[in-house]
Amino acid sequence: MLDEQQIQARLPLWEALSSLWLDTEVTDRDLEWIARVMADSGLTIEELWRVYSYEVAPVVYMNIYSFAGQWLGFSPDWLRTEIVRNLRDRRPHEILDVVSHHSLPDAQSDT
Repeated sequence: MLDEQQIQARLPLWEALSSLWLDTEVTDRDLEWIARVMADSGLTIEELWRVYSYEVAPVVYMNIYSFAGQWLGFSPDWLRTEIVRNLRDRRPHEILDVVSHHSLPDAQSDT
């Protein structure tokens, strides 16, 4: 479980990554902002993937299936509450990876 300092450090990352699940087109400007927040987080690619897959995606993925999905952005308070609740309540064997069942591509590979 994350402590308060870790949660505060994660908030900008959670907000940025959750924007990928909004009912809007992702622009180059959006991607630049997300990339900047990811870089500023200090996390490795593998850690970023875990944050995206196991912290953010499980609480926002249903937005893309909603008839009138969220498009302005998720409330930071709601996002924090839901992610912390999901991390607290899930059992380790119940981790749902809604994004992919595959590992990250090898960053060293040119293919």
